[in-house]
Amino acid sequence: MVAQGFTVDLNKPLVFQVGHLGEEYEEWVHQPIVSKEGPRFFKSDFWEFLTLTRWWVVPVIWLPVSLWCISMSVRMGLSLAEIVPLIALGIFIWTFIEYTLHRFLFHIKTKSYWGNTAHYLLHGCHHKHPMDHLRLVFPPTATLILCFPFWNIVKLFTTPSVTPVLFGGGMLGYVMYDVTHYYLHHAQPTKAVTKNLKKYHLNHHFRIQDKGFVDRVGYIREASFEILHKHCREKTSVPLTILHVFTHIAGEKMMSSSDHDISNAVLKSIVMFPEEKHFGTVEGNAKLHPGKNKCPYSDMSSSLEAMASMLMEFIQEFTQSNTLHQSLTEFRPEHKNFQLVMARDQSVPLCDILSLVELIGCYTEWDWTSENIVAPLLKMLGIPLSVNFAVSVVSLLGQLSSIGVDADGCENKEISNLREKLSAFLQCETTLKAGFAVQIATVCSLLKTLQLDFSTVFRLKTAMLPGCGDQSLSASANLVTKWFSLLSDEQRVYTKLLLLYDSFVQKVIKSSKILGMSNEGCIEVLFSNFFP
Repeated sequence: MVAQGFTVDLNKPLVFQVGHLGEEYEEWVHQPIVSKEGPRFFKSDFWEFLTLTRWWVVPVIWLPVSLWCISMSVRMGLSLAEIVPLIALGIFIWTFIEYTLHRFLFHIKTKSYWGNTAHYLLHGCHHKHPMDHLRLVFPPTATLILCFPFWNIVKLFTTPSVTPVLFGGGMLGYVMYDVTHYYLHHAQPTKAVTKNLKKYHLNHHFRIQDKGFVDRVGYIREASFEILHKHCREKTSVPLTILHVFTHIAGEKMMSSSDHDISNAVLKSIVMFPEEKHFGTVEGNAKLHPGKNKCPYSDMSSSLEAMASMLMEFIQEFTQSNTLHQSLTEFRPEHKNFQLVMARDQSVPLCDILSLVELIGCYTEWDWTSENIVAPLLKMLGIPLSVNFAVSVVSLLGQLSSIGVDADGCENKEISNLREKLSAFLQCETTLKAGFAVQIATVCSLLKTLQLDFSTVFRLKTAMLPGCGDQSLSASANLVTKWFSLLSDEQRVYTKLLLLYDSFVQKVIKSSKILGMSNEGCIEVLFSNFFP
């Protein structure tokens, strides 16, 4: 039934076509078609309907089933202390089953007619049409059929009172998995860990399709950087203790991976900085490393200044290089990932380099950061840059300025200089010709150097800032007002949404810290101020 030189007609039902591809099926199925609307599977409307499922159907149907199963075990006499670990065990068993099936069955190579057809129905369709929003979760009918053998298997190895809760835990794990899977395909994560999870999963679809089932070390590395960023001002040993636990879990692979040489070097250097500064005594070392004489992060670590200088050299090399590599890390083509190819032929994403520079800036003194990081970045703005690279550099300057304002206030000499340079950059002919993206990035960064009610700027009421000794504050605020007044109506709407939202979030964070309120309470108070 395999046909030589067969071509699949995407305008006809696919399921009974793909088998004819024979050995060519493997290559065909791993050439994804990016479209939210998927193909038709069957000629029959009935069978076609059974393959289509909206994501919310999974929790709506199966969460009550999971809770009902758990309640059965409770009614049979199991205590809460027994129920909770059994639910966790059920989730773990489901995770293990899904991983095993995905790795060893879903990616099996087939070439026969029925082998190709079965594989396409099972998992191949997802790789061929990864954005098909109606086939990202498992259809309830198929799940119901599989429930019977799984229930009987659990029943075979457990007692009558344990069977329901263990099965319910597994069902809960399935719901969590399917909803998360849909989220990774169609949502836009904002947290570093979920961004990395999405990036890793999309690599599984678009770059390395026979790998990428799970990356424990990658998640732990991302979580480590997130902790360092959020707790950069803390002097307690709690963040460092968590990071050392991560190291123990990940093992040597976390520290020795050649794919992450630069990020590992920066991670080691940043961890060693607060460790030596606050816990460098014999007692502190014993507290952080019980039973050990040496910190696992100490091998080949360098000073933060040396690491920052190295990263700045990489950025400088990028500006001078004509080799620009782009790789698809998001489904949308406008999301490009610039890479710097170094002498050792290792590709390092520019966004990672810039993020590492910002993280180092959280730990170094502001005066040093201003002289050795901010000043070179400002010089880069004076040379011709691609639009995307200019946006990246300006955005990094904005993040660094926030660190400087927190440290020394908005009238600090270095902050004033940065504000003047950004104001000049916003007005220069190159920036005006570069387009709206560079301009909006510059305004965002410029506003981060000001202590100003941003809604006042957008209502065109900014004049002189009362009681301000730094005239650059008023001049920059008025420049933003003028820039905003020259935008088109569409650009104004976008600017308001972007910058007012950023302002709103920052106010929520600051208010919650000052007043001891929850974020929800702050949002309720601030919402009326921004959207009267």
